[in-house]
Amino acid sequence: MGPMGPGGGRSALRRRAGAVGAGLALVATSACTAGQDGAAGLSVTEDGHLLGVPALCGRKTVGADVVTTAAGQDGLLGTWTPDHALDFGTVTWRLDGPAEGRDATAYVGALDPGTTYRLYTRSADDGWFTTQVSFTAADLDRLAPGTVRYDRTGPDGRTTAAVVPLDRFIAEACHQH
Repeated sequence: MGPMGPGGGRSALRRRAGAVGAGLALVATSACTAGQDGAAGLSVTEDGHLLGVPALCGRKTVGADVVTTAAGQDGLLGTWTPDHALDFGTVTWRLDGPAEGRDATAYVGALDPGTTYRLYTRSADDGWFTTQVSFTAADLDRLAPGTVRYDRTGPDGRTTAAVVPLDRFIAEACHQH
């Protein structure tokens, strides 16, 4: 037997290292998890302009992003920042041109067919996000003024795209989590 029982000090050291490693892994994964509050949606105006339509449920959001993971694109297509943080209710703004009360790094232009894009809003520290809405150019053809496309999470945890009237989107957005 070694000086500290069977296996010597290395066995006890391995057990402690394993416990510390498991604890660090738990901290690392839980510290990086952002919360969700509300839902991001899309709509169009009477004259066909693309609108961002987030339903906010109490957490302050300070920006919205449109991103893609398509090959040959850098991911972030544009960021929209309101003049002041928003925390509850529904707002709309143009994604394809200037929008009153918002600064933009870019506008969404013609979308590449077959490419998937995502819109979401976020808090200043990226600790809170709305659910994202995924869309393609073809998805936008199915939108009409007064309707909103969003990704709805069902009781079984599965996400499906829904196009619903604006009032229904507002009613459902804060109750899907």
